[in-house]
Amino acid sequence: MKSEFKPQTTIDFPNTNNRWFSLIQKSIHFITIVNRDHIIEFINHPAPGLALENVIGKSLYEFILPEYHTIARDCINCVFQTGSSSSYISQATGPDNTIAWYQNNLSAVEENGKIVGVGFIATDITKQKQAEEHLKKISKDLENLVARQTVSLVREKFEHFQTEKKLHQSDVLLKSNENRFRIFIDQASDAIYICDLKGHIIDCNQQSIQRTGYSRQELLALSLLDIDANFSNQKDLD
Repeated sequence: MKSEFKPQTTIDFPNTNNRWFSLIQKSIHFITIVNRDHIIEFINHPAPGLALENVIGKSLYEFILPEYHTIARDCINCVFQTGSSSSYISQATGPDNTIAWYQNNLSAVEENGKIVGVGFIATDITKQKQAEEHLKKISKDLENLVARQTVSLVREKFEHFQTEKKLHQSDVLLKSNENRFRIFIDQASDAIYICDLKGHIIDCNQQSIQRTGYSRQELLALSLLDIDANFSNQKDLD
């Protein structure tokens, strides 16, 4: 026979409260309630290293770093004034008197239709923050490495350009000197021949062309012996 599902229509409040209290006590989150003076009236469990009696009745700001007091106060007041939920991230007392990062989610605590407190659900996100900072450091190191390599590459390119520029300037200067030397040789009043070790003419000036009646190409095909039968190859080469 098929059984019928009967929805629960009543709540056993004592048992339900006990179950909820047990769940809250064992939660990994820090659940806190503060009053209108921002005094802690309830906390499910303090951070390791803190005694419950050292937390209850204390101002919330005794456990939050000063730079987060303003944002915490503004968020709490906003919940009291509007009843809307709010959230913020802060640094506060962590396990064994360390400083931890917390994601704080706030909501109104109502009684008889009035807001009598603000409830916090604070989640320790220290490891997440440390991972984010580690990734930021890696990213920054990578950016610096790329920047250094870029600078090195630009420097290398600049040095190469400077070397090429100097070589070009040297080549221009060499050609300029060669042209000046050529003009000087061509304007000389004496016939000038440049020969190899065997007496073959490899270059000559304008005066040598005029004196012999040969063209430059014809002279470059001759030797000194062809021009002067009395020329002594050994004597003049020495």
